[in-house]
Amino acid sequence: MDTLFLSIVATFLLQSALGAVQTIGVDPVTLEGTDLLLDGSNKVFLRSAQTFSQDSIVTEIEAAIGSDDILTNDPDTRVIHFQIWRPVSGKQYTLLEERVVIVEELSRTVKIPVTTDECFIAKAGDVIAFMNNASKAGPIAKTFGKPSDLLYFTYTSENKPVVGSDVTFISALYPYTFQFNVKANTDIPTSCLALTESSETTPETTPESSTESSNTTVISSTPTPRTGGNTSNTAASTSINAAIALLTISIIALSKL
Repeated sequence: MDTLFLSIVATFLLQSALGAVQTIGVDPVTLEGTDLLLDGSNKVFLRSAQTFSQDSIVTEIEAAIGSDDILTNDPDTRVIHFQIWRPVSGKQYTLLEERVVIVEELSRTVKIPVTTDECFIAKAGDVIAFMNNASKAGPIAKTFGKPSDLLYFTYTSENKPVVGSDVTFISALYPYTFQFNVKANTDIPTSCLALTESSETTPETTPESSTESSNTTVISSTPTPRTGGNTSNTAASTSINAAIALLTISIIALSKL
């Protein structure tokens, strides 16, 4: 009984130290049986049912990038805005965060690391979305599936969403399933929590040019973190070290029984 109890305690401490990991979106992401939405320009796509179950920090974005002559010939089509939106009322949402990704290679699955110092934070109930640039098509591959929660918003040069924008979406006519997801961890660094709380009441509107220059990741053969980010991921390393220490103590205790 004592051995079982200590094992349970050790598992609990390990999970607490590492934080709970959740995947929001399609999992696993695949290119099989996909194509591109060729009329996906100037649009934001949002799945209202793909919500964060707990307050979390995003650690990775994964997407299946399709291939088409349009993507090859028009670099603007390879720009994706990955976003977090907060529901307001009905189909109205507020844009909280976004990361701009430029994909240089096509027809593959990309994993984009997000370091903790970027504080890409979501609260329980927030949803994920992506926005295509003003082009003829979008690079994220899709399948024809069953989701009835797909919403979209078509923007112009005058109302392109930026952080802080309130947008009313409409339901998509066709049940597309876009192949992307985000990984998130509930172990949020204290510095990010303070930043989130200070801006929670009224999201700060960020000019488009500033957003794209400071939060842009270029994905080539080897995905790299956003320019200027701290790739050491100090908070994550601290959590892992604490978890290892706790697990070691538990194993020593078990060995003495």
